[in-house]
Amino acid sequence: MNALQARTFGIWTLLSSTIRACCAIDINNRTLYLLTLWTFVLALGHFLSESFLYQTAPLTTGVMAPLIVAGFSIVLMLVGLKYTLAPQDETASQQSKKK
Repeated sequence: MNALQARTFGIWTLLSSTIRACCAIDINNRTLYLLTLWTFVLALGHFLSESFLYQTAPLTTGVMAPLIVAGFSIVLMLVGLKYTLAPQDETASQQSKKK
């Protein structure tokens, strides 16, 4: 890896973590939620391609950790998609029924 690649990877990490933090703050923003989901899909695709397609990243702890985090995050965000992005009137009607 050269210095340019290291800086590019660092900026990508900073950008994706900023998007993810913004989503955590405003989780009901549909566009931001889907953008965050795509950051995990891209990360998973990147690490899978480096490991299996290009064979430049052996399956060590340093590669397995992002694969596991991205994989679980994608699954949980897809499950949460139904609950966090429910229309506000449905959420309000469900809360009024509980009372």
